[in-house]
This record gives sequence, structure tokens and C-alpha cells, in this order.
Amino acid sequence: TDTVQSSVSYTLGANVENLTLMGTGTINGTGNTLANILLGNSGDNILNGGAGNDSMNGGEGNDLYVVGLATDHVVAEFADDGATGVDEVRFTATSASTLSLYAGDTGIEKVVIGTGTGATAVISGTTALNVNASAVTTGLWMIGNAGANALTGTIQNDTLEGGSGNDTLTGGSGSDDFVFNTAPNSITNKDTITDFQPGADELQFSKAIFAALGDEGELKVEQFWSSATAVAAHDSDDRIIYNTSTGALYYDADGTGGIAAVQVAIIGTTTHPALQYTDMHVVA
Repeated sequence: TDTVQSSVSYTLGANVENLTLMGTGTINGTGNTLANILLGNSGDNILNGGAGNDSMNGGEGNDLYVVGLATDHVVAEFADDGATGVDEVRFTATSASTLSLYAGDTGIEKVVIGTGTGATAVISGTTALNVNASAVTTGLWMIGNAGANALTGTIQNDTLEGGSGNDTLTGGSGSDDFVFNTAPNSITNKDTITDFQPGADELQFSKAIFAALGDEGELKVEQFWSSATAVAAHDSDDRIIYNTSTGALYYDADGTGGIAAVQVAIIGTTTHPALQYTDMHVVA
């Protein structure tokens, strides 16, 4: 096998298998159609294996692994052994598909459906892309785009942000956080949480979007109303309303005032858990 060592960003040419990035600079490595081994340096690297069953290790730094096609990742390829930084897999496909992660994908902390190679992904795209991390053995922070995504978490503690769109979120085992940080819409931005576990999982509402919930912290008991027929507030203090028969979860900015309640989510599929106000928190 052939190996290129480079202290600048480099794309492997034909018939070369391996690439090692040298030095401490912020440089990038791109593979070819072969089964490549891409090794980062101690800086912040962007690694893209392309086609082929690749092995990528960014090492130290905040490394970014770009996956352009779900079919480019059919075996475990990420093994980041850096002890510092937040290492991200970015799924940039342009047609509807599902990226599956494997138990051997290790050392990553974040998975984002988005485009670009900057420090922050562009997540305004509406392509219906999915990520299934159910085989991964360490917790992840998972972020969707503005399309209808299906995000499936790991066997550990995860944070799932569907973004805009009607998303389907499955935390898996562990204590998972489901984050609502985009403007709710009963038609176009209503998530389904399939496996919420009261007392273990948590619903988190961004105070920047859900301003009527007030300060950060646990939802106040007087702000929560649930019943088998609830579709709106039953007094002026209610802000989060839960229908125990349908699983519909609503946000009402002014209780029984003139602003209508907006459905935010459906909790559960065939059955619907007994939510309590303690299952919900206001976050930044």
C-alpha cells in the first residue's frame, strides 16, 4: 500500500490508499474510491473518505467527518482517539437516505444533518435525511435539518434536536434530551417522539423560542395542564398542554388569552406516556 504524508490539505489521487496529515495546522484530507486510511494531525481537520470502506481518525482537535452519501458508510469508519475537542459527523447527502452508524464508530460526539464544511453546519436544507445511531455505544448530540428527519439515538444518553420539519425522534435506551429550539407549527414543524420515558428522558424548550415559559429551569407546576381531552389551556397560567389520549403536546403563549395553542409534538405512537411537569425544562 502507498501512503502520502502531507502538511497541507490533500486529496488522494488514484491508486494511493493512505493519507497522514502532519504538523499542527488546520488542514484537510480527502480520500478516493479505494479503502483509504485517513489520519489527522493535532489540529482541527476535515476528513472525507469518499467511496470505499475507509478508516478515519482525526486525533486531537475538533475534527469533522463528512459523509456525502449514505452508501459511502456501510461499515464502521470513524475511530477518533483524540482526548479533547468535539468531533462531528456531518451528513451532507442531497437525496433522501439514511446514514447508519455502527458500534465501531467511536470517538465522535456530534452528528449533524447539514451542508458546508465550516465550524457550524448549514441546516436550512429540507432534504428528508435520516440518521440511525442505535448501534453506537457512546452518547451523541444529534441535529436535524429543516426537512422531515428520523433521528435514532444510541444505547447511551443522547441529545436530539430535530430542527424544523415534522421529525421522528427515537432516543433509545439511556436518559435522552429532546430539544425544541425552532418556532413550532402545527402543520410543518411537529415532531413525533416515539419512546419518551417519564422520569428518565427530558423535553427541553428554548426560552428564545418559547419565551412565555420564563426563566431557565424546570417547568413550573402551574404551567402544565394535562387531560384526556386537552387541546388548549384551561386557565391563564397554562403554557404546556398535553392530551393524554392522543399524545398531542401544545404550547400556549398566554394561557386562556387570545393567542391560540400550537401543537409542538406527539409523544408516543400507539401508547402515550404519563407526562409530568418535572419531565420538562426551559433551556437557553
